[in-house]
Amino acid sequence: RGSAPLPKFACVKAVIFVSFWQGVLIAILVRARVLRSDNSEWSDRDVAVALQDFIICVEMLFAAWAHRYAFSVQDLPPGDGHPEQPFLHNILSAMSVRDVVQDAFETFHPQQRPLSEKTDPEGG
Repeated sequence: RGSAPLPKFACVKAVIFVSFWQGVLIAILVRARVLRSDNSEWSDRDVAVALQDFIICVEMLFAAWAHRYAFSVQDLPPGDGHPEQPFLHNILSAMSVRDVVQDAFETFHPQQRPLSEKTDPEGG
């Protein structure tokens, strides 16, 4: 299953495809005055945005389930060389922008790294 690209492709494309076309459908319903606000505090656009946001939240439950199947942890090789870290360390690492800053620096100051490092596919 690890090399099966079709479920991975389908999951990602389904999220984009469904989100886009439901937005188009909601816009058509608002334009045709089928979907409108009966409340003076909310405009028709507010109702459309709220509806789309709610539907996307519900869809993401199904997308998460599908992604769990398509991108299964069993597809990864055992012992990938990264030792387990404490939970808080992993959370802080996920929220860190250090890699973004480093990538930006290397992009805007390419002379800082030798060319062999930049083009070596094995070197990262």
